[in-house]
Amino acid sequence: MAAAIKEAQTNMNAESIIMLIISAGLMVYLLYALLRPEKF
Repeated sequence: MAAAIKEAQTNMNAESIIMLIISAGLMVYLLYALLRPEKF
């Protein structure tokens, strides 16, 4: 039982990290597009 909970937490952690990276990348892209609209 404890192993299943630990595995679920690890999986959730990896998913959260991936989502954080995607969100950060999207934010940087949007800020860049906002500041330099002539490039798009």
